[in-house]
Formats: sequence, C-alpha cells, structure tokens
Amino acid sequence: MEDRLREHYRDELAGLEVPDLLPAVLAAGHRGRRRLLAKAGIAAVAAAAITVSVIFLRPAIGQPAVDQPASRSVTVLTRTGLSGWGPVSGMAAVPGGVWLASSTRGELLRVDAGTGQITARLPVGGPGTGPIAIAYGAGSLWMTDGHTNDLLRLDPATGRLRATVHLYTTALAARGFPAATGAVTVGDGFVWVSQWGGVAGTWYRLAKVNPATDRITGLPAIPGDFGTDGVTIAADAAAVWVNPDGGPFVQALNPASLRLLGAAPIGAGADGLAAAGRNVWALAGGTLSRIDPPWSAVAGRVRLYAPLHANAANSQILGGQALAAGPAHTLWAAGPALYRIDETSLRARPVSDFGPVDNVSVLGQTLWAQTDDGVVYQLALTA
Repeated sequence: MEDRLREHYRDELAGLEVPDLLPAVLAAGHRGRRRLLAKAGIAAVAAAAITVSVIFLRPAIGQPAVDQPASRSVTVLTRTGLSGWGPVSGMAAVPGGVWLASSTRGELLRVDAGTGQITARLPVGGPGTGPIAIAYGAGSLWMTDGHTNDLLRLDPATGRLRATVHLYTTALAARGFPAATGAVTVGDGFVWVSQWGGVAGTWYRLAKVNPATDRITGLPAIPGDFGTDGVTIAADAAAVWVNPDGGPFVQALNPASLRLLGAAPIGAGADGLAAAGRNVWALAGGTLSRIDPPWSAVAGRVRLYAPLHANAANSQILGGQALAAGPAHTLWAAGPALYRIDETSLRARPVSDFGPVDNVSVLGQTLWAQTDDGVVYQLALTA
C-alpha cells in the first residue's frame, strides 16, 4: 500500500532531500479541503485538523489548554494609540523604539520607547502595495517592499534608506515567473526573505542575503505547491525554518548549504514561527508546537485558544508577527489575548489587562504588543 502511495505522489516527493516526507505530502493533499471549510467558518474543521495531525505526527507530548487564571508578568511602560492606522502587516522592535508596517496604507511608523510618541511616518509604495514585513538585525531594519518587491535596508533610528537589494532576479524574469516578496527575518548572520510566484502551480524560494555586501548568496527552492500567501520563516545558527503558505509541515534548512534537513508535520499552516536555541516553535490554529532536532516531528504541543477564533485572521496577515521568543526561556504569542509560554514546561498563561493581540515583538527585556483595538504597548518583562 505504501509503495502505491509513493508512486501516486512521486511528483511531490521528487527532489526532496530527506528520506521520508510521505506523511507530509499526504497531509498536504487534504489541506485544500480543510482550508476551504475553515474559511466557511465550519467549526468541525478544528476537530478534523487535529485528527489529521495526529495521524501524521510522530508521537508527541500532548498538553492541556492554556492555564487559568491570567497572570501579570509584565509592566506597562508606554501606551500609544494608532488612531485607526492599521491593519498592521509587521512589527519589529529596535533599540529605542518599535517600527510598524502597514501594507494597506503604504506607510512605516515608528514609536519612541522613551516617550511613547510616534516620531516618524514614512511613505512606502502606496495603498495596498506598501511594506509587507519588517525585521531587525545586523544593525539595520529590513523591509520587504510590496510595490517594488525589493528588500530595503533602513536605519533603525530614522528609517533612512541604506541599501536596496533587488530580489526579483533576471533569471526568474527570463523564465516568465511573476514574483512577490513576503516575510523577512535575520539569523545566523544573514537576512532571509521569502519569494513566491505562480506558473502552472505555486513555487517558493528563500533568498539568503549577506548584510556585509547586500547581495544574494543563495536562492534555494522550497518544496510545495500550496497557495499564494507566501512563506513564514524563522532562523538562527542551527537552521532556517520555513512554512510555505499554510502548508501542513515546517521544513528545516541547513543555513550554510541550504539543503533540507527535515520536515515536521504540524497539521495546519503556521501563523507564526519563532526560533529558540535549537528548537523552533510554530503557532498554527491556536496550538503552539515545539519542534526539536532533527526537526522531523513535533515534540510537544499546547493549545492556547480555539482555532477558528475571529482574531486569528489578523495574525495571518502576511508578515505579521504572531510569535516571539523572549528572555528566560519564554515565548510570547498573539491571539485572543497576550500569552506567555514557558519553553521547558509548556505551561501557558494569558496576561491580564489585554484584549485580542495582533502582533508581538521582543528585544532584550522589552516586549511590544499591538492590540486589536489599535494600541501599541511597550512592556517591561518581569519574572
């Protein structure tokens, strides 16, 4: 039976560089139907997705839903109203403040950490073609431009343009591939940017950019054909992790060779990925999954909120920051509340005094949270 299944899915399996990705491919075959049902708001999809993920996951540690009651492990430093500025497509904490991106408004906005005041508004592209995603690292703010499909390198204090990296290569253009840029992250001394396009299906690529030269040093293809919402990514020295447009597994790439190391089925598309040490965390449908080396199976899970919660749509905006690694082995997640998760025990608690949260970003001992009602909080993390 397995041999017949492999023959049927030989095209999907061709070129994959791990010995057995059949469970992930089979899960991907059911993804489209689950996604359509979810968009229709049928609550039964949650149970179906869980069933599918249990079938295809290796033995994983089951965890209960988020603990109650809510805890208070933060101190509010500043509170900034955005006055209807959203929706926010990306958020990145930088020394001395935080930047927010709005692809629908075509604008970048900076909030100062000392005063909580908005100190910069920078036009980018235009309405609907503005900044897709932003990330901080290597001393710069990095932004994917929805108008030009370029990667822009900005001064994190002023937003002044430092360099432009053209991601839509001549080779891709010559093959007639329409391309778009998406998520961006910084890890292992490089900047990583997702690209995708559609010709007889969907293709994905991951651009590896050297910040010392502002040049692309690698452009590997990402296996899969799932849709046109781009790729969610996270990176550190251990690996680069990618989840193409709601695909049912998280792939791990060697950051030096860009070869596929493993793929862990998570049962649904990831709203956010976060790297913490040699582990990667995936938030998908309200469930947080921990993936350990060799990154081929889920090692633990905790359910934070119901998968079809209305607020989840906001965290799925391409480039949105739904999950962030914090100090002291903690994770912070957006959702119907602000959630603090202990990496070791997988115990999770909502933080009191916050409603639905769309984006989170951590730098040092500071957490920035953007709530659904258009407020940006600067929070000092406490024990």
